[in-house]
Amino acid sequence: MNPWVGLVGKGKLGRSAKALELAEVLKGRGLSVGGLVHQRRDDRGHDAIHLGTGERTTLTTVSQTPDVCEYAFAPGVFETCRQWLLAPPAQVTFVELGRVEGQRKGHWDATMELMSGPSTLVVALLRPSALSAVALGLPDPADFAELPLEGEALTRFADAIAQLA
Repeated sequence: MNPWVGLVGKGKLGRSAKALELAEVLKGRGLSVGGLVHQRRDDRGHDAIHLGTGERTTLTTVSQTPDVCEYAFAPGVFETCRQWLLAPPAQVTFVELGRVEGQRKGHWDATMELMSGPSTLVVALLRPSALSAVALGLPDPADFAELPLEGEALTRFADAIAQLA
């Protein structure tokens, strides 16, 4: 099973922005980076962003028949994200894991494939409210960091990831 590290924090603290910053630091160290982050598009929904290519796709939209909170998932979005997560393998692969994955839905199956597939270090972006539900379904993490993550703490976390990758 591939190792994983966790980056824990609320979206309001900039979890996705910090993941994008961390990905750039890792790329600057010569590591290949893949996977995805979620980013609020506006008041009407969220996008998923592929870290390897920069491609974006609609993840959620506001809905009268929501899947989670007031949002509905875009048709086919989890298959698109699964393809982003699994091919081609990168040395470091980011994945967002929240309440939906805590219920073993959403990105969960793709994450399990990623964890047992070709060698990669998984960086799980975790909401504090979903931490226990998600983490209990995974082996123990190799490391973790909690937002806010700035300066020397970011450098230390990037160092740990680089050594594990």
